[in-house]
Amino acid sequence: NTWLLAGFAIGPLVGGFLVDAAGFRLGLLSCAAFTAVGLAVAVVALPETAPLVNRKVQLASPPIRPLRRRLHNFWGQQVESVRTYRSLLMTSVLFLITMFAGDGVILSTLSLLLQERLGPNVAVGGLALGVASAGGLLLSLRAVLAGVMGPLAGHLSDVHFGRWSVIASSLLVGVAGFGLLAFATSPASILLAVALSAVSSGAALATLIAYAGDLAPQGSEGAVMGVYATAGDIGSMAGPFVAFGLLSIVGLRWVYLLSATLFLAGLWLIWYNRRS
Repeated sequence: NTWLLAGFAIGPLVGGFLVDAAGFRLGLLSCAAFTAVGLAVAVVALPETAPLVNRKVQLASPPIRPLRRRLHNFWGQQVESVRTYRSLLMTSVLFLITMFAGDGVILSTLSLLLQERLGPNVAVGGLALGVASAGGLLLSLRAVLAGVMGPLAGHLSDVHFGRWSVIASSLLVGVAGFGLLAFATSPASILLAVALSAVSSGAALATLIAYAGDLAPQGSEGAVMGVYATAGDIGSMAGPFVAFGLLSIVGLRWVYLLSATLFLAGLWLIWYNRRS
């Protein structure tokens, strides 16, 4: 997660300056070049980590147990499977919500927010930056803060508070961040709102992926993490579509309030799951 967020920190910063200086074409060509380098590294240097499958046939028959014991074990396994997969499903939904708001909505609308509320140029430390550059700088700072929060939140969930307490706290911070972003009109208030959303995303992403790993049955880790990653991809993909679809009907304020509402729904899911 930290390396992923490091990429998020560098990408918007470089991309914003490239767009302001040379236009979208050079920015997209640069992305294509870096992607090609990543593909080459993956093909040449990425090691295989999947466990070897034991193909030996077990010839010895398992011991015969009483019918009552077998039924008891069978239903116990089914109940435990339902509990596990319900928690995995909820974890994937929370990841979808986090990526929808933190990745999809924030990344696609922040430059538009700056332009609407601060104008085409943003003053930063005596410098007048274009909207794309200012948005890229802000997104880079957000990614750095989220990257710092990830290991800290993971440690807190491992040692002190447990997974659900950290996840719930991160969602609560997200509610505050998007609520403030909906009404922020000054550079300081926008910066604070983005910082809160960074703390929320960094803590939630690190802890959710750790919890998904905790729940993954042995031998099914790849499948579980695949479902988890797909949920996040759906969220980050849907964010821009929903945000700009709503912009034709309502303003940015309501897009951010929708994100805050989704975080509240995530808090309710945690409460419901813990209660039941």
